[in-house]
Amino acid sequence: MTDKIISLLEEGTVPWCQKWDRPLPRNFTTGLEFEGFNLIYLYNMGIVKNYKSPFWLTYRQGISLQARLKPMQYEKPEIAFVYTPSPFRLSFYDLYNVEQFERIEYQNPEPIKRLKMSFVDIGKTISYKDSFIADLQLALTCAALRFSYKIPDHAQWTNIEKWLDALRNDNKLFVQSCYEAQELVKETLPHLLGNIAPLTKTL
Repeated sequence: MTDKIISLLEEGTVPWCQKWDRPLPRNFTTGLEFEGFNLIYLYNMGIVKNYKSPFWLTYRQGISLQARLKPMQYEKPEIAFVYTPSPFRLSFYDLYNVEQFERIEYQNPEPIKRLKMSFVDIGKTISYKDSFIADLQLALTCAALRFSYKIPDHAQWTNIEKWLDALRNDNKLFVQSCYEAQELVKETLPHLLGNIAPLTKTL
């Protein structure tokens, strides 16, 4: 999956810099939003493949709902990761967008209203020394707040080159960094929102 992230960067797209104006990807059967790498990756795959629905599920989950995959969709799943930091372990499973199934009814969620908050306030929560993790923490915080995150034009290409070099040298870096960034978001988001509960449950 890191290869797909690299491909997007090579095309000039920073996958975690988004308007976050689409419903965030979530599991169809539980309704829980994905986190970290899975959030960023599935959000981008939804855009690339023009899926209108944010709902994803496994083949078994679809079958349990009496649904079936549409013709030519069996070999087109995306992959989600379950990350265990210590000891390091990655397990993965295939996911399909709900639009890849037949005989399944769904209703897309309503867009969540954006909070009135300045980018400066969000930036104050970022204190991690590792610039790569800090970038992802900022992006995932913006995603949680549905706050548009855009790299300034003058810094765009420099950042892309930095990330490309890092990811080409370590194909586990992106997943690990996303995990660490998401853990930081869990710590800082309640404070950012005035110690109120997060906007939604997450997976």
